[in-house]
Amino acid sequence: MKTQPVLWLTMAILVGLGTPSLQGDGGSVSESSQGTVFKKVLAYDRTFQRARELHVFIVGATKGEAEVDELAKGFREVGIRPTIVWESESIELRSGDKIVVVSGQGGIHSDEGWTLKNSVVYFLPGIEVTGPKKFCTDASVLSISGTPSLSEAGHVSVSTDPEAGGSRIVVNLRRMKEEKHELSSELLRISRVVR
Repeated sequence: MKTQPVLWLTMAILVGLGTPSLQGDGGSVSESSQGTVFKKVLAYDRTFQRARELHVFIVGATKGEAEVDELAKGFREVGIRPTIVWESESIELRSGDKIVVVSGQGGIHSDEGWTLKNSVVYFLPGIEVTGPKKFCTDASVLSISGTPSLSEAGHVSVSTDPEAGGSRIVVNLRRMKEEKHELSSELLRISRVVR
């Protein structure tokens, strides 16, 4: 069993994607509704079209943050299983395609062996992106966020962009290619695309 180096993720959260257009109160997409938005977006990713179950890693959160619990709850409510990876933990790739969570002391926190093909990573604002970005590239895992500047800067593939009347999806095509994911042309037509 060959183990790749542990990639420590600091101030990161890994989560699923949402709808290309979400009507709302004109503000940002709330933490609890991001699961709904991202589940709809993931339906347009050809990698996930046959997936029966999706898993989102929420990584780098500080214990006690109510927003993190709301975000996880929002994913759980739409059938996407969330795993919160606290800032003192990391995710690691084992046996070629199994993702596990490792505590700061090296012990396994969750050894459910989620496969790469049904997992996404959600980045929170303010995250140190180097470790999570490298993990997503090396493992071909889709990165998402509720922070559009992360997509605009090429740190994540897909994010939501709050605008008057709802939310728009931002897609970074270069980042998606690095992560070996492809969105359908239907979603790209209604998204803001960064090249």
